[in-house]
Amino acid sequence: MPAYRISKLEMKALEYIANMPEIDDSLLADALKIKESEVKKLRTKLSKILQWVVVPNYGKLGWELMFVVYSTMPPRKIPPADALEGCTHAYTSPEYFFATGFAQNYAELLRLYEKLCIDLKMQKDHLHLLIFSHELTQLLRFFDYQEVLGKIAGNWETGVRDAAREEGKALDPITRKILFEIVHHPAADVETLSALVGIEKSTVRRKRSFLKKQEYLRPAVSVNLKALGYAGFAFYHLTAGECAGKGWPLDATGTPPFFAVADRTNAFLLVPYTRLDEIFQMSVALTTSSKRMALAVSIVNYGYFQFGECRKLRENDYISVLKRSRNFMFGDKVESAIGKPERRSSKINPGNRR
Repeated sequence: MPAYRISKLEMKALEYIANMPEIDDSLLADALKIKESEVKKLRTKLSKILQWVVVPNYGKLGWELMFVVYSTMPPRKIPPADALEGCTHAYTSPEYFFATGFAQNYAELLRLYEKLCIDLKMQKDHLHLLIFSHELTQLLRFFDYQEVLGKIAGNWETGVRDAAREEGKALDPITRKILFEIVHHPAADVETLSALVGIEKSTVRRKRSFLKKQEYLRPAVSVNLKALGYAGFAFYHLTAGECAGKGWPLDATGTPPFFAVADRTNAFLLVPYTRLDEIFQMSVALTTSSKRMALAVSIVNYGYFQFGECRKLRENDYISVLKRSRNFMFGDKVESAIGKPERRSSKINPGNRR
């Protein structure tokens, strides 16, 4: 049974907010056909199961790699959250470990991976590392709960979207500082951001609009899946053989994944479940679907994290990744000098949706 009984009106509001995180009370009231005063009460109730976040477009900001690490055995040691450098999300359970994050280059990634092995007291043979470079990544759904909410409400349309392939350019220091504070304080208004950065509100307003329009960041909501009645989430590591590149049967799970990333040879996804038997059923569905589509796809590993047993080591920690970059280390004074723009590739883009 769900830990929180959600009404049809609340479910409909959740759908609107997930699709338009910055929707104001007036528009939401019109969409739901209720009074604006009722919307405020509704938001208060939904705050129990929602967290507003701002997801940076790391690819466009200069990060070259996304990584996934997982293990089908528990770590021998649980490190503190601040030790999981480069990770935006990390979970552990009595049987499994999973983390994902971003690295600016291969050298940094190898350092992060070796440190993680030491901190977890695990051998490299037991801690699987999947590397997804911008040039090779085909698909991405990054902790995106829109389809999950749509499935509950009966409005789910299948299809894992291609990652965007636009390029970015280097931002000036003031714009970077504003982006940093927006990610650090997702609910901050223009006046608060102005005080944090120390510049005029008009400049903050203009640059914040630029960052959103150019898709350097994406306002989003993180949903408490347990409150929606899910028992946990399963992970699946798929690999492709000679038919690599023809596609992945990622929608075969029935319940849409809220995380999915793939290149020509590997795919990894996270899917919520309500019953333990669904985990095996989804693995069978993935295998059967790949055969029907004539794809040489097989499941390398799969497992699950059950709410109540798993431990969140990191979740939606986007600011810690930014802090690792010199471009987001600020002194007392933010210089406004702008260097020569640098073209960036951005195929892996958790901060952008089509």
